[in-house]
Amino acid sequence: MPTSITISDLKGLIQEVLKEKTDQPLVESSYSQVINIVRGQKESIYQFGIMTAENPRGKPADATFNNKANAELEAELQKRGYGYSKIGGKFGGSKENSFLIRNIAYHEMVDLGYKFKQEAVIFATKKKDDPFMTFIYVDTTTPSGTIGDKKEVVLSDESVQSREDFFSSVGSGEKEKKFLIPFFDDGYNTKRFTNAGRTIGDKS
Repeated sequence: MPTSITISDLKGLIQEVLKEKTDQPLVESSYSQVINIVRGQKESIYQFGIMTAENPRGKPADATFNNKANAELEAELQKRGYGYSKIGGKFGGSKENSFLIRNIAYHEMVDLGYKFKQEAVIFATKKKDDPFMTFIYVDTTTPSGTIGDKKEVVLSDESVQSREDFFSSVGSGEKEKKFLIPFFDDGYNTKRFTNAGRTIGDKS
């Protein structure tokens, strides 16, 4: 005889579907794990955000403040049930520790950016039938947020690896690997193609 499905069983199935959001954070992620998410190559992740709680409004803060602020952001992500990866980077001469937050909604990224007094956050999303992410630079100095730029390109070639500023990264020292979303660089158009698994953009 066919087995009937109870409401409890159905709730369990729904929880499994939502597991990508509520699983344990990938705190120490490899570069390949992170870059596959960024390139849109992980099917279960259709959108994500990148932000830090350090250096509010783009002004350098001391290590004590930054560590405390990021700890508060991490606790908030855990409270809201989002999985995340910890990444690094350097922007405007200041090193920053950030979070790549999996399957977070746009309005929550704006809310977190404003709450933690960030000048901007990055939100990325893709349509179901599109393998590529669209990256959005969002000014979060106001509660509603303002879109500053959009790109459909992520760079990780040798020119990015040699950069000294304005990049995101995974690892440290000799193991550090970098990637870059070229916001506000009009030299990159929206043409996209893959080369040996790397999503890159044409230079106009």
